[in-house]
Amino acid sequence: MRVYLKFGIGNVPERQRGVKSLGSGATDYRDGEADGAAAQAQHLSDAWLQADKLQHLLVSAALTLLAFAAASRCGARRWLRLLLSVAVSATLGVGKEVGDSLGWWYGSLSLRDLAADVGGIVGAVCILACCPECAECRPQRHQPGVQRAVRDLHRVAVIRV
Repeated sequence: MRVYLKFGIGNVPERQRGVKSLGSGATDYRDGEADGAAAQAQHLSDAWLQADKLQHLLVSAALTLLAFAAASRCGARRWLRLLLSVAVSATLGVGKEVGDSLGWWYGSLSLRDLAADVGGIVGAVCILACCPECAECRPQRHQPGVQRAVRDLHRVAVIRV
């Protein structure tokens, strides 16, 4: 039987099978049946149809759209806005999964979560590509119809006075 000690930042849940806390941040990982059972339980708990995957999908889409809107306010070109929004959302998604694997948050690295993040990013890019009105966040400066109506109302008001 081999014993591995892990010293580091983060909390390791003690309720995992095969894990025995040694105190002062050390954890005893034992090879064997318990590790296999824990890995199988973790795989079963990471199903495709879960609220967690929907959260990853929606948050990634929202982050992509928000980053696109912020880049639009700065006056960046369309391709640069798309590139920046995808980069921001992908970086945050990968960062969250890396943090999970390092034990900064409760959880572990999940490729299915990353796939849901990619799905959210692709969905947001499709929305931006299919709906040009949604993609333009800047206010329209030149609106001839509205300006003409305001000018006509002003003329009518001046004539009546």
